[in-house]
Order: sequence, then C-alpha cells, then structure tokens
Amino acid sequence: MTYKELNGFVASIAQAIGCPYSYYQGESESVIKTPYLLFDYPDRDDVKADDKNYAKMQNVSIEYDSKKRDIAIETKIESMLEESDIVYQKEETYISAQKVYEVMYTWEVPING
Repeated sequence: MTYKELNGFVASIAQAIGCPYSYYQGESESVIKTPYLLFDYPDRDDVKADDKNYAKMQNVSIEYDSKKRDIAIETKIESMLEESDIVYQKEETYISAQKVYEVMYTWEVPING
C-alpha cells in the first residue's frame, strides 16, 4: 500500500461514517466540533535483516472522537477495516477535560512507495 492509498482509505472511512477527518498534528488551541476522525502515522517498525530494511512497516492510527458513544459508527469503522483484511487493536477512552469519547484503532501496514 502507498501513503496515497492509505490516505484515500482513511478518507473513505470518514465519508462512510459522515464526519470530517484530518491528519493529527499535535495539540491544538482550536476545538474541533465532534464527531471527527483523526489519523496518524506514529512510527515505523520495518522488517530488517542483513543490514537492510526489507519491508517498510508503517504503524497507523485512526481516532474517532464524539460527544457520545455510537456503537453503529464503531461497527462501521471495524467492518471497513475487516473488509480490507486489516488486523487492528481498539482502545476506548473518555477524555473528561474535553468531554469527548475517543475510540482509537491502530494497525500495521506494509508501505511500498
């Protein structure tokens, strides 16, 4: 998968659940109206051997934030990940300072371009 394809995939998830999305750029002074979807490439965990990087393995995270839990939307996100054969981890957190539910999905994908 290329970064362009990965960005398109995240855009398709945002469109399917009907909310805006953005690349995560750290803490922001502005408050984003919920619900929204953020995505990030936190780090890479390449496959290495014989002093070479054989496969670029990019860690990916998408974060769905909303004022209230929406199991139907979470199910839609999970279905899209599963339909794309993505094996993911899911974490759920309530951020009391922002009064927002955060559902984070993370996975690893090989990058080839």
